[in-house]
Amino acid sequence: MNLIKMKKIFTLLLVFTIFFGHSQTENPEQWKKLPGSITLNDGTVKEGFIMRYSKIKSQKKVRFFEANNDKKYTEYKPDQLTSFVVADAFYKSIPYEGMTQKTKVFIQRTTEGKLSLYTYYLLSSDGDKPQAFTPNKKETSGVELDFTGESLSGEMIMLKDNGDQLNLASPKMILSFKSVMSKYLADCASLSQKIANKEGGYGVLNIMKITEEYNKCF
Repeated sequence: MNLIKMKKIFTLLLVFTIFFGHSQTENPEQWKKLPGSITLNDGTVKEGFIMRYSKIKSQKKVRFFEANNDKKYTEYKPDQLTSFVVADAFYKSIPYEGMTQKTKVFIQRTTEGKLSLYTYYLLSSDGDKPQAFTPNKKETSGVELDFTGESLSGEMIMLKDNGDQLNLASPKMILSFKSVMSKYLADCASLSQKIANKEGGYGVLNIMKITEEYNKCF
């Protein structure tokens, strides 16, 4: 099995990939100015309003207004901000795209803690729809649509509060989940050992459980 195929399968195991048609109604929040804030690279926080884009488009840029009735705006790209908040969604600028995964994009936080989970969204191709897979209904939302009604899939990223990042769809994770994950979470010895020993409930299908247990370790 080649690496590209392995990565595709592994991504399906990690994320919600149930697919819908493209005839869904657009989310009413899209293209509206919503309360939010941006954090510049120097740490300066600016409160204001942000144009609500689709989840895919939000990964590339932010349109910031100082006041709700302003027509003038400033547009920021991922290399210009550390993060932004729009409504209840938090996005962080994280290196992820490109051949070396060093190009920054805004990635949405989906679980918050000492160890947070972020999701990088991709549009699902109509011509290449894998079967829907929900490894654990208690741990996985199972359904994800963009505000446009288009089907999404996603790749998960773990990020510790010290900035240590682990891309769960990376080749090293595909080839050696047990050793890579146990080493990454070595500062929680009991959890790390369970993963290293391949204990039941601590494998690739249990990312949410592993994350929650790690966050309770401190």
